Amino acid sequence: DYPFEGFTDNYSDFFKAQAGIPDTDLKVCIFGKSLPDGVRPGKDDKAQVGPVWYQLRNAKVDPAGALWECQSFEIEAPE
Repeated sequence: DYPFEGFTDNYSDFFKAQAGIPDTDLKVCIFGKSLPDGVRPGKDDKAQVGPVWYQLRNAKVDPAGALWECQSFEIEAPE
């Protein structure tokens, strides 16, 4: 478990349709500087933003490493 700073964002309807993204998915955005050194979000990782838990389908980072955008879907809290 690693703490991080981030937020969620919605995909536009146009982008979802073009990219084949399910209606239930959204972006979990993670600030790169908030992650411990060497930690990278990846497929099937779980992230909590506020009270809600998400499972990551994939993760992409901008060229500067400042923001990870993770295609995600809501899940129940892990035990």
